[in-house]
Amino acid sequence: MLCALAVMVNGCAVVVVGGAAAGAGAIVWYHGEMRSTDLVTFDRAYVAAQAGLKDLGYSIAEKTKGDAEAKITARAPGGKKVQVLLSKQSSNATNIGIRVGLVGDKELSRQILDKIRCHY
Repeated sequence: MLCALAVMVNGCAVVVVGGAAAGAGAIVWYHGEMRSTDLVTFDRAYVAAQAGLKDLGYSIAEKTKGDAEAKITARAPGGKKVQVLLSKQSSNATNIGIRVGLVGDKELSRQILDKIRCHY
């Protein structure tokens, strides 16, 4: 029955499969940065990151993208700087790093990651 439930998470529906969102990786908090490896292509993660930030009302100040790494810098409505770092791990897995401000904000980073995942 749990597999059939749709759960609302920060404004997007996530289908629960075996207790975890499909494609969602483990989350690690490391020195003010939230890190996750998700089962999503690098290009799709890049598009999803921009869409998720825009959903939250952030303005994208700068973005760079190479073949295997990307960096998106945005400003939150309150002025906090947010950086999303993406790196291609394999053809269908991408490392995602999120840092809010200088020292990090775990709760806000989690909200950003959840919004990004809504666009996979």
